[in-house]
Amino acid sequence: MTERDNDEAFAGYLDQLERLCNAATPGPWTLDEHQRFVVDPDGGCVFELEYALSRGAVLSSVPSNASLACAHLAIAARHALPKLIAKVRELEAELVVQVERKMGYQKRAHVAEDQLAKLARGVQR
Repeated sequence: MTERDNDEAFAGYLDQLERLCNAATPGPWTLDEHQRFVVDPDGGCVFELEYALSRGAVLSSVPSNASLACAHLAIAARHALPKLIAKVRELEAELVVQVERKMGYQKRAHVAEDQLAKLARGVQR
């Protein structure tokens, strides 16, 4: 796989994450007071911990530590992903500008080298 293939795959992955963020219930998400539900800013249920994280297991009335850890991760990701995606896109755009600038400098350096070589040939004659 080439570097360009990697860049394109990453861009596709970033686009997919952005689509998922845009389709998800808006944040910020939090845990309800009983730590059973992840809720949106209006208190609406985004998902129930035991159901969403147990997948058919016998449910208890108290979420496991693993369920809470997963909920905290989902909450943190919901807050962080839009900002991280925006920052990556900003850095990518900045990199493009820097690469174009460097290419311009290199082109001018080659032109200057050619001019110096012509001057040097003229002096040697």
